[in-house]
Order: sequence, then C-alpha cells, then structure tokens
Amino acid sequence: MKVDDEIDALETVGISSVNFLALPRLLAVTVMMPILALYANVLGVLGGMFVSATMLNIPASAYWIETQNRVGFSDVSSGLFKCLFFGLAVGLAGCLRGIKCERSAAGVGTATSSAVVTGIMLIVLADALFAVIYNVLEFDRLNDIATAPVIEVKNLTCGYGETVVLQDVSFEVHAREVLFVIGGSGCGKSTLLRCLIGLLKPFHGDVAYFGTSFTAADTAQRRDILKNFGVLYQNNALWSSMTLAENISLPLDEHTSLSRADREEIVALKLTEVGLAGSEDLYPSELSGGMQKRAALARALALDPAIVFFDEPSEGLDPIISRRWMS
Repeated sequence: MKVDDEIDALETVGISSVNFLALPRLLAVTVMMPILALYANVLGVLGGMFVSATMLNIPASAYWIETQNRVGFSDVSSGLFKCLFFGLAVGLAGCLRGIKCERSAAGVGTATSSAVVTGIMLIVLADALFAVIYNVLEFDRLNDIATAPVIEVKNLTCGYGETVVLQDVSFEVHAREVLFVIGGSGCGKSTLLRCLIGLLKPFHGDVAYFGTSFTAADTAQRRDILKNFGVLYQNNALWSSMTLAENISLPLDEHTSLSRADREEIVALKLTEVGLAGSEDLYPSELSGGMQKRAALARALALDPAIVFFDEPSEGLDPIISRRWMS
C-alpha cells in the first residue's frame, strides 16, 4: 500500500512516524472537541432565544438576561473540561488502532471499526467517571450549603410599645428550603415578617442573613442585604401613582445599571410570568384584587432575589391560581 511506503520513507530518514503523524492528530482532536462543544452551546442558546421570541413572545434581551442569571460559568466550563478528555480518548483510540493495523485494505477497515467502538466505550466510561466525581463534589457542596443557614433568627422578642407579641423566637432556614409560618389572625405572623425585613426593631435578639447580622448592621450594610430580598405584602403595597411597569422597574432603576430597553424587557417578562402580559401601562386601581397580588409578585421577583417573603400569598386569588402558586 502507498501509505506503508510513505511510513517506511519517514523511518528511513530518521523521523518517527508516531511523532510526525499520530501526535499532531491526537492534539487536534483533543483541542477541537471542546471547540465543537462550545459551538453547539452557542447554537443551543441562539435557538432557544429564537423559539422564545417567536413562539413564547419572550423578548430576546430578556431571554439573554435570564440565561445569564440561570447558567453559571461552572455549567459551561465543566462540559468543556469533559470534552478535552473525550477528545483525547477518541484520538488515542484512533491513533493506537491505526498504528497497529495490518497493512491491507481489510486491516484498515477492521482498525477503523475497532477505533470507533473503542472511542465510544472510552467516552461512556469517562462520562460515568466524571458523573461520579461531580456528584460527590456536588453532594459535599450542598452539604456545606445545608449546614450554613441562609436565615438565622436567635431569641427574637418583638412587639409594639410595651406589648410583647413574640418572645424568644429562634429558627433557621437553609438554602432551598421553604418555611411556612401558620397561625390564627393576630398571632404575630406579620409582626415576625416586619422584624425579618427590618420594618420593626426587635426588643431583643438577632436576625442574620448569610451569616451577617441584619439587626446590628448599619444603614449601608442593610441596604446591601435588602437587595437579596423580595417581599410580597399582604395588601400588595403597589405604588398607586405608578403604572405596573414603573412599579416593577423601580428596583431595577435603583439597584442595576441595565439600560432602559433591558429594564423594559425584564418588566414584560415578569408580567408575563404572572399572567399579566400587556398590562404595563395599567395602574393598580385598574386591577382586581387578584391581579394586584400577581403584579406585586412580579415586583417582588424583579431582581431575582435569593430570598422571597410572602405575607398571605394566596389572599384574593382564585383557587386554581392559588394552587399553582403554592405548588
């Protein structure tokens, strides 16, 4: 075969056929695999943006902003890291089978088939190994998160004037937990919420978020912590002189550097998420009680907060929407 003669010619001039032929191809496959994966990721994001804009009426800029919020660097980097090893596995399988193949057409065919099967098996095994490693690391990370409370209340005593409403209340809320406070009317549920969000100074005790005391924080520190909150009030507390768009956009105006166009896209997205698409120019007085509740939720979620407080979240909602919210 002609290829055999060319390999022999390399050897006779003192050039290693492995170094000259195999290693460059091995390097090329190893490098190109993550590049192809990145290309596929970009196409996937653009495809999702196109479908969202054309079929779901979600503005492209809002889709992009939400994608940045939901997809972290580790999500992309871990996939590219795995692709390096997948490319290396495919390249090794191809090069090793190629070097050892018989010098005939049948031998080349057999080596090609064997290289494909070997490459697939190596990728499957490598992927399984990575899955085990990532699961162990993720479990450890979640364990660390679970042991560090997001909200920590210690010996909280609060009330109005000389009247004590809550005394020595202590509890913790961890990441990904949902805490319900249940009780009869006037038992102190709203009073507890007011203490948690800083509207009522406790008589005694401490409230901490992410390990930082909120009760003892100064004004600047409190404002930084408050950016992590979203609050849905019992009576909605929408600003009556502002449209729904202005209500939702105000936190974005004050706490982000987004352009006006981007803020408008987020407002449209949040209203769509709560079933009020196209209601940007309406005032709270033009809405029913249930619609006001949904608009207030859209405002509470404007900054994609880490913590959301609800005070009587299902009040004024019909049973179907209420059930969907609580689920």
